[in-house]
Amino acid sequence: MYVNLNYYKRKYKNKVDWVVVRALLDRAHGIINSLTFNRIQHVGFENLTDFQQKQVQLAASLMVEHFMDASNSPSHEIQSYSMDGMRVWKQSRNALPWEVAGCGKEAWLALLETGLMAGVL
Repeated sequence: MYVNLNYYKRKYKNKVDWVVVRALLDRAHGIINSLTFNRIQHVGFENLTDFQQKQVQLAASLMVEHFMDASNSPSHEIQSYSMDGMRVWKQSRNALPWEVAGCGKEAWLALLETGLMAGVL
């Protein structure tokens, strides 16, 4: 794991359910591995530059914040629904890369700065 619970507690000091944060950190790590094509696992986190390590930790932490904000936000848009045989749908616009990844813009940009996402845009 790139960010452990103690790092998150020291950095953010939020009063949250730490079991939930732990699960969200696992989710963030999965997204980071996917976006970096598992390059971090391949070379080893400890072999990244200090800057890359800090950016990956920041990205993971920002993703957790994004997940928590998104789960508390009423802004989830309904794409379609059906009622009494009538179907209504909303045509969606082109999604931005961080929206597709589901990680939030700030986390995406922090991870992008590491150079580990080469080939992703």
